Amino acid sequence: MSGFKKWLRLIIVFVLCLAIFGCQETKSKGEAEAPNILNDVEQKTFEEVNNYRLSKGLQPLSLDQRIVEQARKHSQNMADKKVPFSHEGFEERVAATKIPRTYAAENVAYNQGYSDPAARAVEGWIQSEGHRRNIVGDFDLTGIGAVKSSNGTWYFTQIFLRTSGQTAKKSGFSWNLFR
Repeated sequence: MSGFKKWLRLIIVFVLCLAIFGCQETKSKGEAEAPNILNDVEQKTFEEVNNYRLSKGLQPLSLDQRIVEQARKHSQNMADKKVPFSHEGFEERVAATKIPRTYAAENVAYNQGYSDPAARAVEGWIQSEGHRRNIVGDFDLTGIGAVKSSNGTWYFTQIFLRTSGQTAKKSGFSWNLFR
């Protein structure tokens, strides 16, 4: 009987371990890379961009809080009409991250009335040669800011940084900053 009790205890421990550890939700690589610093729309944008990169055989981008802060500020300023919808101040945003970099780029977007504003923003970027070039560019860090204005318009800013490497490919469509 004592042997039976030992086996029963082992089975119970095994079942409990499966229940605790085996049933946890798995995440895609893009999701696993993101610390909990993004709102839901930013998180979805981050995942969509990284999933696109993965579909092209590229490494996912890592998220950096300092870049998120700058991207979010710019989106908020556009939403509040403090600055026009533009890349105005891009170099200052990148410098404010205080991250040593080889080069940088930025995508901005806005949309209104979509059930999935993040997916719509990323779709628009992918359809645009210059924005797509930034998404698949030789970058390793990113930050995304998505802010909803008082009239329901979503404003997006995604900043891309390359923190290592010697050269950058210039693009007529992206905003590059060389050190």
